[in-house]
Amino acid sequence: MNLSLLILLLVIFLVPTILQVRRQKARLNEMQQLQASLGVGDRVVTAAGLHGVVVALADGVVTLEISEGVSTNWDRAAIVSRQPAPVVPGGDAGASAPEHEA
Repeated sequence: MNLSLLILLLVIFLVPTILQVRRQKARLNEMQQLQASLGVGDRVVTAAGLHGVVVALADGVVTLEISEGVSTNWDRAAIVSRQPAPVVPGGDAGASAPEHEA
């Protein structure tokens, strides 16, 4: 009885721990792929919440332009997400819209 209870307790505590470790490894791998695939012109967000555009890349350093003419250097590991390009109002959307006939 005591052995089966011990095995049950081990399973109850080990299974969630193993699943958590797998999720963390997957997230770490995803972050490393993102950081390795950065390119000039990418819009990114740092761990500190700073939004900017990549203007230069070195070994472990990313230079971000945070405002026109204002650039800062960040460790590549500080980049946590890539943002989609902004949508320009009145850009190409008007060209593909069908015309209404009167």
